[in-house]
Amino acid sequence: MYQFIHIQAYARQEKDGRSVDFVIGEADRHPAHSMHVENPLPSEVIYGLPLAAVREQHDRLVASTKQVTSGGVARGIRTTQKTLLTVVASHPIRSDEARADPDKARAVELWEHRTIRWLSLRFGSQIVSVVRHADEPYRHLHAFVLPAKEMRALELHPGYSAKAAVMRGGASTEEERVALNRHGDLAFKNAMREWQDDYYKQVGAPSGLARIGPAKRRLSRQAWRLEAKSAQALKTTVDRANTIRSNAERWLESTKGNAQAILSAAAAEASRVRSEADEIMENAARRESEAQIFELRARRAWGAAKAELERLSDLANELSALEDSKSIIAKLDLIEQTLSCHPTF
Repeated sequence: MYQFIHIQAYARQEKDGRSVDFVIGEADRHPAHSMHVENPLPSEVIYGLPLAAVREQHDRLVASTKQVTSGGVARGIRTTQKTLLTVVASHPIRSDEARADPDKARAVELWEHRTIRWLSLRFGSQIVSVVRHADEPYRHLHAFVLPAKEMRALELHPGYSAKAAVMRGGASTEEERVALNRHGDLAFKNAMREWQDDYYKQVGAPSGLARIGPAKRRLSRQAWRLEAKSAQALKTTVDRANTIRSNAERWLESTKGNAQAILSAAAAEASRVRSEADEIMENAARRESEAQIFELRARRAWGAAKAELERLSDLANELSALEDSKSIIAKLDLIEQTLSCHPTF
């Protein structure tokens, strides 16, 4: 099994009739554009807008976009300008097999997810819709891209943009033009090969698909089978890794409640400890304040006592002529000595 992916740009007017209107109608299974399908079924939108909205948005952008010519004149978009880019990707498992086998259906589903992710990385918000067709032998996807820059779809095409970059070099003679065009064609092929290789690396190989069939690459049947076997081995490894990750996610989800309970208990304990610490700090501050008040009162008492001592000393001096004045002075000295034993004051 090998990958298939194709990219193409369309204009509103095409020589072969496969215009923007036709391509959107075919993808939307309009009766006039899906006669090649034996039993057409409605397309399934698996990403972005329904196709009717894609058509409306395309027409609105085309009508509102103006381009300035080299002469400075603003004009509308020509009907022959490529304004829509499409990508078609197909999976080699048959549609009826995918419907009958859940494992094969799961393989196709994973391939779809990888393809959409790859397209989103390539085109960003410019990819507006991806639809699935399951009414043909092989299930496939149609992706629709609306260019953001003046609706120039070819600038998003890897091959055409690579060739255009080469051709901008210019040539002055016919011989130079031929050589330049040859280099441009080579740039086109190399860019498309790189585009296919990147899809293979990101989508094809993880999905168990070979890069391309053996005939186109002139591989021996044995070499091609070896490559396909390697791709399948890679798919098995990727699937196992996804299973392990899924199991881990389920385990984490099952233990999430316990983890939340542990975190809640830890938060409550931290809150309680912090409250106790705040209370201790408040008590310490209060005690410190009380100590400061006590010290202030003690200093005031000492001042009063000292003043009283000085007053009594003066009184003792006045009474020194009396016989008991010495006894009074001795008592006053004793009081002073007693007070002096308290250095705090």
